[in-house]
Amino acid sequence: MNNKQYYIKYIWGPAGQQGYPNDINNVITFAEGGEKQCERFRNCAGFLLYETSHSIKGLKGAKAIYARGTVGPNQDNLGIRPGDIKGGKRWTSGVRVILKKRVDPKEGIPLNKIKELTGIRIIQARGGLLSITEYQFKTLEKMLEML
Repeated sequence: MNNKQYYIKYIWGPAGQQGYPNDINNVITFAEGGEKQCERFRNCAGFLLYETSHSIKGLKGAKAIYARGTVGPNQDNLGIRPGDIKGGKRWTSGVRVILKKRVDPKEGIPLNKIKELTGIRIIQARGGLLSITEYQFKTLEKMLEML
């Protein structure tokens, strides 16, 4: 039996376009109430980041997968302060990740291609975490590598 878990983690647009400072010390945060999703994500075999269509200050999210990665081995001192509020939400938990590949979200795998390749419909998911099969992950991973 295969117990590997793979996820698409939603990142509110256009945060992906703003990038991450490096590939090995990024923390993906979860809002208050998303502790179970955070724990599931912490134990995943791999993930893809999807930038939503949300707009901030005139910049619109790309609606595309733009990165893939794994969970980092060091989960100490994530730098999350209990009082942090952003976008009207309190961000209380997180997971340190290693990004293995990333592209500008505007050049990522667009929503229509995601649906065409995998049958996945990007829908609202609690905690911004959508479970996918290993086959779907590998298919999208290969496509991302070609970008």
